[in-house]
Amino acid sequence: MDKIELLNPYNDRQLESFNDFCLYNDLPNLAKSLQEKTKSQTEQNYFRSLQLSYVTDSYLLEIKDEKVTDYCYIHSEKDTKKAIITYPELLNRHHHKQFLKESITYVLNDLSMDELFLTLPITDHYTNKI
Repeated sequence: MDKIELLNPYNDRQLESFNDFCLYNDLPNLAKSLQEKTKSQTEQNYFRSLQLSYVTDSYLLEIKDEKVTDYCYIHSEKDTKKAIITYPELLNRHHHKQFLKESITYVLNDLSMDELFLTLPITDHYTNKI
């Protein structure tokens, strides 16, 4: 069963799976850069700063059998209630349709955004079908 999770840069299992996914899809090593950005603060302080910040950047993961199968980057602004979801270009040339729906639902409902912009690679099969 697929599930979605917000990436926790302090969760080694998630980071390893995310790194494997990025390597498989010839994407930059985002897990390593996240670890470097967050190593100067505790996990508690990191999540507290996310709650207090007006602008947040995060990664939403699709996970199946404990492995990352898709992800997106979310830039959200609490004060304007606007968000941008960016999906990377994947080797299989498409994102999972269910993940697209779930990530949109997450941003609109869980993050309480009023406006949402999607950025899909031109090579994505679903670009013309949404």
